[in-house]
Amino acid sequence: MKSTRLDPPAIDSSSDLLAQASAAGNDFPKGLRLAEQAVTLARRDGAGDEVLGQALLLQAHFAWRLFDYALAYESALDASSVLERCGDERRRSRALNYCFIVCIETGDLVRAIEHSTRALAMAQADQHPGQRATLLHNQAVVYEMIEDYDTALSCLAESAQLYDRLVQGEAGAFFARVNAAGIHLARADRAAGRADEAQVHRDAARAALPALRTDADPAALQMWLSIQSRLGDMAAARDAAVLCIARARANPASERYKTYALLALADYHLGLGRRRRGVACLRRAADKLRAAQNQSHLSATERRLAALYADMGDHDCALQWIRRAHTDNTRMQAERHMVRWSFAEADRDEKRRRELPQEVLVHAQRLDVVGRLIAEIHHALAPPLNVARSRLLSLLNDDGAPQQLEQGLSEVITQVDAAASLVGQLKMFSYRASPQPSEVNPQAALAQAWKDAALWRHGPPRELRIDSRLRMAVHVDAQRLAVLLRILLIEADRASAPADLAATIDAEGAMCRMRIATTAQDLERVSAGVGITLCAEIAGEVGGRLSFDREADRGVVFDLRLPLLRTL
Repeated sequence: MKSTRLDPPAIDSSSDLLAQASAAGNDFPKGLRLAEQAVTLARRDGAGDEVLGQALLLQAHFAWRLFDYALAYESALDASSVLERCGDERRRSRALNYCFIVCIETGDLVRAIEHSTRALAMAQADQHPGQRATLLHNQAVVYEMIEDYDTALSCLAESAQLYDRLVQGEAGAFFARVNAAGIHLARADRAAGRADEAQVHRDAARAALPALRTDADPAALQMWLSIQSRLGDMAAARDAAVLCIARARANPASERYKTYALLALADYHLGLGRRRRGVACLRRAADKLRAAQNQSHLSATERRLAALYADMGDHDCALQWIRRAHTDNTRMQAERHMVRWSFAEADRDEKRRRELPQEVLVHAQRLDVVGRLIAEIHHALAPPLNVARSRLLSLLNDDGAPQQLEQGLSEVITQVDAAASLVGQLKMFSYRASPQPSEVNPQAALAQAWKDAALWRHGPPRELRIDSRLRMAVHVDAQRLAVLLRILLIEADRASAPADLAATIDAEGAMCRMRIATTAQDLERVSAGVGITLCAEIAGEVGGRLSFDREADRGVVFDLRLPLLRTL
């Protein structure tokens, strides 16, 4: 099966360079040269994302046509990111489809499915049936490659139905139905030795095959001819061969048209039993495929030549073509490995570019918060430091007993600990990494935070009683949540000392609700602390909210709400 062809993306720009690149048509080298110039010019002059995205999309198109898979994939990924910024979801879907096709042709099926799933979801949301039809057709290629024929046929049937509803969608529907007939014929070949089952699949192939269309893609024409030849309808195969030759002559600059015409002629001659002529066409096609560096089709053509020479009794030539196929296949695997490595590097670069604006924004927000907190911490540090200083001066001037000295030093230590706590909280806030949301167990996180906050607790040991009737998971940045809970428990413990703390965790709609009760009665004093300000800032960053209220029977209660992922 072959992927459906993508026409050059439409350009809605006044840029002459972009228009010229789009108009290059089948002159792929010229189109790629103009597209590369358009990309360079757009970046140099600071053109908008719309212009740059379209130029990158054209560059991906022509690079793919010329089998420059690394450049095609990198350009398509860049186009996807740029078009996402300017909200052009339709062209972004096309960019992802180029990523998908390149991955198919290089054998990277896992990455192909990832891009296909994203592109299909966007086409569905954008209500673009044409793009969805193309994506479904190409996705069927993957399912056929992994021999999931039923799913492949289902995708092709839906693709053909979508094409049928479109103006000028007949050629796309034709290609989808030809591919479906090819799958039925492949099933017949797999049923060799079971005549009845094979005949059922051959009949299905004959029924699925549509009438010949003169405007069909050359790959679809070649496949249609091959199927008719294998079904024994050589008159229909001849009509297709004539059409393939006419299309190649009408596009003399396109090696692609010439190659498909040679493959079609080979199928036609072989169907008539003209092995010598068929072999000659295949050899010429192999030369063109090698010149185009189309390794995937080249290896299959060479193996076919080896089998034909063996059937003809020319074992020396058969062995020669087997060796060529083996050599080219080995080289192809090495090149595919390099291309896939290039794909992975392009994915990492694209991810870094995507995350950089968010990291810059988070860093700016953090600096803004730190700037506002510096003044608050300055005022918050003044009282304990002044108390410690005054107490030390009184101890220096006092000739009191050692017991009074011990009490005075204990008071100084308490005040210094209070000051160190404020500094430590700011340090925890400042050293956080960029957000990485993940699945977090709130009960375990709260218990761990209580252990981590032990350094700030003095006096007799106290407990944190956690009441949770449901096992839940929240979707937050684990490091941010740990910092938030640690600071919140430090503040709550200070407000409740020497009593134990109590916490309840429950689900409320789409949020996980965590309530920590204290014995403090002065709501204004508790809520005015620097630590609570920090906690409220972090709660907002992880998609939650921190509030507090005073309850008559419990004192001040902290109410933390976090995005709920699921209940366990």
